[in-house]
Amino acid sequence: MSRTLAKISEIEAEMARTQKNKATAHHLGLLKARLAKLQRELITRKGVGGGGPGEGFDVAKTGDARIGFVGFPSVGKSTLLSNLAGVYSEVAAYEFTTLTTVPGVIRYKGAKIQVLDLPGIIEGAKDGKGRGRQSELDAETVKSILAEYKIHNADVTLRSDATADDLIDVVEGNRVYIPCIYVLNKIGQISIEELDIIYKVPHCVPISAHHRWNFDDLLEKIWDYLKLVRIYTKPKGQLPDYTSPVVLPYSRTTVEDFCTKIHKNLIKE
Repeated sequence: MSRTLAKISEIEAEMARTQKNKATAHHLGLLKARLAKLQRELITRKGVGGGGPGEGFDVAKTGDARIGFVGFPSVGKSTLLSNLAGVYSEVAAYEFTTLTTVPGVIRYKGAKIQVLDLPGIIEGAKDGKGRGRQSELDAETVKSILAEYKIHNADVTLRSDATADDLIDVVEGNRVYIPCIYVLNKIGQISIEELDIIYKVPHCVPISAHHRWNFDDLLEKIWDYLKLVRIYTKPKGQLPDYTSPVVLPYSRTTVEDFCTKIHKNLIKE
């Protein structure tokens, strides 16, 4: 693993030294492909201990939905989990405190939402170069990226102004895109004017995890993005039970989905 980390650092350093323009797009695309392969190798730990998968972040799913806190070390994820869900995760003012996934549960609007405090993301994922608006893919860059994956004969169709990162994501084949909210922590350290500007940024919620400021807005935004539906059951001859709804994803609201949520054998009966 140490060799892989060293290679990742070397590629990151080379990318940082390389000025970004059309002349270097081909070279940067190749570096990004190599970086993606090494990061995958780091996560799966290929060639270590018999080549089996690494520890990963797998946690048994509970509740009606789950969300994950993804970010760099020491930005307040553990504090946020602790104050939102009442779950203790070791917190300190230095990097990489959380080394395993810490689960918690939030109860909101009758739903149980599982929250996962993931370890600080690995070095290298911070590189945001190449996700801008400019066109950066040309035929040579595409060929070099595919060659890195030993793909030498393929039809490539681009349905948008894709970047090298987009192409690499598709080739890797293990990327799943899900809704994201940017939680901007430590608002106690900025001015009211700056806070007003942040509030206008799409998909963002400014908070203070330590002071528990603006948690209401965060929870409401989470609820909106999860797209959950509450179904209230009504026993015959009684009033509906508004305290314990059956919660389903917006895309799965058939009678069969409802029955399966209550009990897997109910639909057979």
